[in-house]
Amino acid sequence: MTDDATIGPKERTDVRDTATMHQMTTVGEQRRGSAVSDDTTEEQAQHILTELLERNGHLQAEALEHVRVAGALRAKLEMLAGRLTSGSPAPRVLPTRMVPSPPTTVHGLGSTPLSRRRLLALTSTGIVTGAVASSVMESPTVGAASPFAFGQTQRHPVGPDTVLATTGPTGTLVAPLPTGVPATDTANLLQVLGQATPGTSVVLQCLAATSYVVDQELPIPPGVRLTAQGATSEGGSFPPGAPGGYMATLSQSPGSSLLCTVASAGYLAGLYGPSAPGKYPAYLGLYNNGTAATASDGAVEIDHIAFDGKNGGERAGNTVGHAIVLFSSGSRVHDCYIFDTPQIGIQVADANHAGTPGTGSFADNRIVDNKFFNNGRQAIVVQSTPGTSGCIDGYLTNNVIVAPSKTWPTVIGGTPNLDPSTGAPYEAVRLEVAAGWWVANNHPYQVPGTAWYLACIWGLHFVDNSTDDFGAIPLNGVTYVGYDFYLSAPVQNPAPPLHPAFINGNQLSAYEGFNTNNHNAGVGNRAANATNAFLYYRITMQAASQQNPMPASYVEHSDNSAHQDSPPAQSIPGATVTSGASTITFPVNVTTLLQPGMNVSDATHPGLIPANTFIGAVSGSS
Repeated sequence: MTDDATIGPKERTDVRDTATMHQMTTVGEQRRGSAVSDDTTEEQAQHILTELLERNGHLQAEALEHVRVAGALRAKLEMLAGRLTSGSPAPRVLPTRMVPSPPTTVHGLGSTPLSRRRLLALTSTGIVTGAVASSVMESPTVGAASPFAFGQTQRHPVGPDTVLATTGPTGTLVAPLPTGVPATDTANLLQVLGQATPGTSVVLQCLAATSYVVDQELPIPPGVRLTAQGATSEGGSFPPGAPGGYMATLSQSPGSSLLCTVASAGYLAGLYGPSAPGKYPAYLGLYNNGTAATASDGAVEIDHIAFDGKNGGERAGNTVGHAIVLFSSGSRVHDCYIFDTPQIGIQVADANHAGTPGTGSFADNRIVDNKFFNNGRQAIVVQSTPGTSGCIDGYLTNNVIVAPSKTWPTVIGGTPNLDPSTGAPYEAVRLEVAAGWWVANNHPYQVPGTAWYLACIWGLHFVDNSTDDFGAIPLNGVTYVGYDFYLSAPVQNPAPPLHPAFINGNQLSAYEGFNTNNHNAGVGNRAANATNAFLYYRITMQAASQQNPMPASYVEHSDNSAHQDSPPAQSIPGATVTSGASTITFPVNVTTLLQPGMNVSDATHPGLIPANTFIGAVSGSS
């Protein structure tokens, strides 16, 4: 209202009484809520909830009536103002009206409208189940029409006599409970995502021993948060088995080959369309109806969800598929548990699914407080595509990375997944462009190959990271690097500023000899031999930084440490060997002291054993 004096006494009383009633109702709800205890039966809780929802419906109706009255009063004010200004009767002004939220259907509770406050309260206690519960205004139709424009800001039509209830469409969408049936779960999730508009939170539900099983890639529209109920937990077992009761889990359907489980919608645009509709043609709008996009998406947020890639753990499983792909600027992935992914855990991309270079900004993405376990390739990859602006200036902090390159199966024998381009295991983390990134307090361990690869490190802050046990599964002829930094020429356009890199307070360790960490129980610990090299910190200069008048390359580094975790070599007395023989006999059983891969030398008779000889097998005392 522009002038409180224009409100009559009756209108003021109504407004004041409604505020008092709302306050009393809120107090009543709090008291009733305090009466609900562990002893309350489901029927009683349902009855209490029904009463509260009925009260909420009455309050909403009263609120709408007051909006109507306010609109009429405003129309009168505008008419009077027009008369005062022009001296003649003002033209008729249509009263403004509010656009209410669509009715929300809650399974078992009919179609009583829910306020956003009540919906959030209900979802926080896990009461809302069944059909999708929505408090989003004017939810767009899912199907052929895309609910958002790729690379553009979402706009909603507002008529000449319409005033939106909020400045933007915000709310919460609660997905149906997981069923474990791919066709059901995937369709349900696509339907929910199709209704999501910028500012919406899509909430997954947690059901013990049942996960959402996905057999088609899920696009997350710009501005949407994908989250879940429940506390952050690893599902009750480590290594993980069946999903537990603490985290909602998105599982890649066994036997499927997906690009990823979820991704920024722009990354997946054009993947499915009229000519290739995929398994769910009703939701082609989410894939931009078959038209590829190159513009970077608006930010998305993903948190408190477990991602199970079903790569088989210790057995065979899926071999293709990332967990999460970001194709955006300003996105955030945090507090997620990403395990058994066939390929990469989280990829920050600057090219779409077809490999076409992206346009726009891909900066300021954040990967924070996640745990990765037994990913088929790297846990995290930041992509670098020539000609793009580059995935620069991001944040990678407080992540725990265990057994990348599918290391876990080596517990029962076997070899980690190998990168065909190098013949070595995949890194734990690969930043193809690290320019401007803040990388701090991350902890990879049980890494079978090189731990970190960081290229284009201009302006990188690499601080307080701790990497244990890189090169944990040595392969003959492979060189292992703990932290591999490259001052490489940028391929980005425009190029990032060539500022110095700061590398401070990092720790690094490796088992070059006897592996006491028992990562290979059952098959004997494997150690490096003379064919292996371990490089702890390597900085390679491939380009010069911008420094006038003379260009130079430089980094600032301090307080970094590296150490061997292997015990020192010890002689074993009493061994006998025959010249030219390949077997050494000891007076005692040495299987607990020796392991395949160890170098062998003879201090008593130098030259009897050829240089660089290593143990091929150990059996008892020989």
